[in-house]
Amino acid sequence: SFEALKGLRSLQLSENIKEIPLKAFVSCSNLKKLYIPEGVEVLGLDCFAISDSLREVSLPSTLTTIKRGVFWRCVSLESIAIPASVDAIGEYVFFDCWNLTDVYNYAPIPQSVPPIFNKQGIKLHVPRGSEELYQNSDNWNVAEIVGDL
Repeated sequence: SFEALKGLRSLQLSENIKEIPLKAFVSCSNLKKLYIPEGVEVLGLDCFAISDSLREVSLPSTLTTIKRGVFWRCVSLESIAIPASVDAIGEYVFFDCWNLTDVYNYAPIPQSVPPIFNKQGIKLHVPRGSEELYQNSDNWNVAEIVGDL
């Protein structure tokens, strides 16, 4: 694990990795940029939590699962795009992400999610025509839903 590695500013992982394990990069306070390559399918529990400087995240189209608290307390994160391939999202994924304003969710049918936000003012961008599905789904509907993808 690379927990609390202070000198890590950006991260580009091998394309051979299928899962980023539990707490692998938790508390990497200087991590600013994160590129997760194609081939990664699972982001493990709290794997990037408490990365205070994390601002830029790129998720692969192969991603299917974002487990609990992956981006918890990433206070500098302003936006993120969730690929359409993601079908499971755990609780608290974006809790205490105080600067998060825009989430782009490319799934045409909303994933069933537990509470993932704990702040107001998040704009959820979804595929055109799926706005009503997101409005009627639990826990996505706490955000302002915009069908502009």
